Amino acid sequence: MVIGIIGAMPEEVNDIIASCELIKAKDIAKNRFYELKYGQHIIVIVKSGVGKVNAAIATAVLALEYKVDLIISTGIAGGMAPLKTGDVCLIDKLFYGDVDATTFGYKFGQVPGEKYYFQTDNNLLNKAKLVITKYNWHISCTLTSDKFVTAMPKLPEDEIFCFEMESTAIAHAAKHFDIPFLVIRYISDIVGQESQIENYTKFEAEMAKRSCKITLEILGSL
Repeated sequence: MVIGIIGAMPEEVNDIIASCELIKAKDIAKNRFYELKYGQHIIVIVKSGVGKVNAAIATAVLALEYKVDLIISTGIAGGMAPLKTGDVCLIDKLFYGDVDATTFGYKFGQVPGEKYYFQTDNNLLNKAKLVITKYNWHISCTLTSDKFVTAMPKLPEDEIFCFEMESTAIAHAAKHFDIPFLVIRYISDIVGQESQIENYTKFEAEMAKRSCKITLEILGSL
């Protein structure tokens, strides 16, 4: 099995790279893709850069160049209550938070011509659940926007959300290539709290390292 992994920042991928056997590295579209061996799997991991376009580019390269069998998006996110800093979220449904074509009859967050939201692969989600029982974890939705969210935004549904800048674009691109995907997010800060920016600055690196650790644990179960 060839597994693609995308993290936006170096902290979200470095520990995974260091834990695997390097096969080779290749620069494509101004990103470095590391082909690695981990157990019985071949891993192709990339630091995509922040934002939806960067994430979609990385996903397309994983699909076209490396023919990956599945894609994992890993890293940190902001959260909403009852989530707490240090919680793990497995993402069920993925929405855009900065798309608004409601004038033309679409739902808020829905890209014209696309589904309202994107759904994580249930088989992968169930396997991941078995791995993370020792952590404080939740199933949640994610809202992806090209902004760092500091005030509670308009939510497309009455559910628990985390907030980040890549995963829905990854899911969107993966769906077009018929590639199953899984999204793991460690919560670094809670949106709207007075301490949000302080907590993000304080816990960003630690939560990113934890996201690497739990991604490796889940890889071992696949």
